[in-house]
Amino acid sequence: MSIEVHNPCSARKLKIGYIMQVNAVDMSTVSGPQLHVKAVFERLKERGHQMRLVAIQQEKTQWSDDAQNWYPSTFDFSTRPPFRVTEKLVRGVQSRLQLPFWRFFDSVRFSDACVAAYQDFDLLYERDGMMCYGGLIAARRLGVPLVIEVNGDLVEEWRQLGIQMSKAQWATVHLITRQFYKSVSHIVAVGDTIKQRLIQRWGLAADSISVVRNGAEIDLFLNTPIQPDTRSRFGLGPGPIIMFTGSFQPWHGVDLILEGFRTIAAAMPEAQMVFVGDGGLRPELEQKVDAYGLRARTFFTGRVSHQDVVHLLRVADVATIYHRAEAAEIVETPLKLFEYMAASKAIIAPAVLNMQRILTDNVHARLVPPDQPAALAEAVIALLRAPQLRAALGEAARHEAVTKHSWDRAVNELETLFLDISGTHQRKKQR
Repeated sequence: MSIEVHNPCSARKLKIGYIMQVNAVDMSTVSGPQLHVKAVFERLKERGHQMRLVAIQQEKTQWSDDAQNWYPSTFDFSTRPPFRVTEKLVRGVQSRLQLPFWRFFDSVRFSDACVAAYQDFDLLYERDGMMCYGGLIAARRLGVPLVIEVNGDLVEEWRQLGIQMSKAQWATVHLITRQFYKSVSHIVAVGDTIKQRLIQRWGLAADSISVVRNGAEIDLFLNTPIQPDTRSRFGLGPGPIIMFTGSFQPWHGVDLILEGFRTIAAAMPEAQMVFVGDGGLRPELEQKVDAYGLRARTFFTGRVSHQDVVHLLRVADVATIYHRAEAAEIVETPLKLFEYMAASKAIIAPAVLNMQRILTDNVHARLVPPDQPAALAEAVIALLRAPQLRAALGEAARHEAVTKHSWDRAVNELETLFLDISGTHQRKKQR
């Protein structure tokens, strides 16, 4: 589907239901997904569209009109005795016979909450979740289009997380995922690699998928001055800082970054490594830090506010993103990359296709072979010894972020797409 340019001031206003069935994005805690949802939700609302979010929060289905204040969802038939008795019986048989899990009752119940919340809405927009099709059921019941946002290959993500399932369960996952993608009105992929993956793996038509890359809060990073107390607040020394921001998942390559830092630390005794964020790999990383004797020079901030991410990046000398080569379908357009660019950082990134579509080597960043900590270390050391090159790379990256990678640009494209889909749907109804 081609994206035409509309004037947001003259465009008609929509009622858009934003939905998240899985309990994966905690809107009360800063994370990449939370920032993404918040940016899209708030900007569409600022443009005059009525927005309502229905999501699993704290393991309960809730709704919000501002993504901050939450209210319990209401349900219809899914809370009545016939449905609940049927669910109990089926789940019992499923458990005893070890039948594949379909997430059917969860999806039907979630659809019930969506139907109650989205009467007279024009369109539903859902952040994709594994085997979550409550939004599709709700869209069919309401007679409105459903647009799915795909941020990565969830099947591949489960595989890399080591989630163990039987062959029958994996077959069920593939069956439901393929049917789900083919049944929605349109798909938004956050990058070209994911779009190609959707086409090749699930057999989808190219014109059923639009690419809308993620963005960054450009003004926040441009207009925030360096805070003199940032280093002291986080216990950092005066030496040069290499920084990673984000979650510590297997595909993000944080262990590779730490391996690279061993070499950097030997060559540059004043260098410091700062990991901003948290995640499942942190205990393992901290154990390695102790084993390598790098505790005094490696810092883990844990989760911090988004404003503190900005402050920390302001004092960083080199920002790293070094996901594994096989993870491109999971880490297509990470928010950290656009934030590094907006913050005018000298960036080290892997020379893989999803990065090469955004960054030009020795213009916006230094691109190094993936999965090679020694190559990473060599590039970081070279940048730390070349302040003029760092400044030039940072300035070029900042200009690229301002012109191409703002959230305003992303939401412009989403708004135009939603208007086109809603308009087409309305014309079909009138025939």
